[in-house]
Amino acid sequence: MNERKSLYIKPINEIHDSGFKMLEVGYVNNGECKAIGLCSDVINFGFCGMDVMPKDLNIDVSPNGAINIWSFNDELEWKRPILSNAQVIVKNKEDNQ
Repeated sequence: MNERKSLYIKPINEIHDSGFKMLEVGYVNNGECKAIGLCSDVINFGFCGMDVMPKDLNIDVSPNGAINIWSFNDELEWKRPILSNAQVIVKNKEDNQ
């Protein structure tokens, strides 16, 4: 079975200056979570316009509590750098060729 690449978010026990819990964000590869940021208090979808986001966004929760975000049709990525607001983007189709 070919496993899909997905993003994940996971609340951590630190409080952001905004007063909200901070989030760990990263990628799930072969069932393993790899963190790339630990300082966000909000996740933005469609920051550059909702028309560029996939119509089939899916969310599930892994046994370790990570919330996985994925698409059957598009490859999602975290816009770098990861700051207070972590932005989800769709990888450019030309990058896959």
